[in-house]
Amino acid sequence: MKIPVLIWMVCFCAWASSEENAPSLSADGALWMLVTPKDKKSIALILDTLKTRGALTQRISRCSEFFIGKRYDRLGPTGEGTFDTCDPKPLYCIKSFDCVTYVEHVLALSLSKDTGAFMGNLLRLRYAGGPIDYLHRNHFFILDWLWNNRRLFEIVSPPKGRIVQRTISKKAFFAEKGISTDFRDTVLKVKAWTPAEIETVSLDRGLLPGAYLYVFMLRVKPNLDANPVGFMI
Repeated sequence: MKIPVLIWMVCFCAWASSEENAPSLSADGALWMLVTPKDKKSIALILDTLKTRGALTQRISRCSEFFIGKRYDRLGPTGEGTFDTCDPKPLYCIKSFDCVTYVEHVLALSLSKDTGAFMGNLLRLRYAGGPIDYLHRNHFFILDWLWNNRRLFEIVSPPKGRIVQRTISKKAFFAEKGISTDFRDTVLKVKAWTPAEIETVSLDRGLLPGAYLYVFMLRVKPNLDANPVGFMI
């Protein structure tokens, strides 16, 4: 069963992967060594409860339960650790989340067969196939995160709807951190759905019940393509 990604008022996608066909990182084992002993126990406990839940939707639902009540960190609790000085917060955090790190951690756990795969899955979701640094992090959820993880998704275009346009300036974004780039402004155009259309298409395609990843586009933030994101289960 495919896991749908609802981009509310933007588009509709479907998760089309499982841990069996996720790419591997040769450094997965080394990355696991960066996890504290206490967190290793917590992650092992989560993954142990997933052994009886084969479907990815069930795994996402179960992982989400473990993080109910965790503190919300609007500035984001993670960074590049010792890999980059721009944002030295730890590579992972299971004690607090913003919306994107919550989605990343739940998906990384849901896709992991064992503890050693967790960090590799997490960083594959977060970085654009390059080094672990601030420049290569998927900062913009639609423009970067969904695009660089497109191997995992099937884009389904809405049959009707209006075009929503957003201009993203990556050059200005990185300049705020003192990083000089030659990025050009990107004009993002997507078809808009209404909630009624999303519900109708979901039911028609037999995608309910299940776990949904939703994305909201906030027009009040001109240089942000999507916010917030999360699961609807």
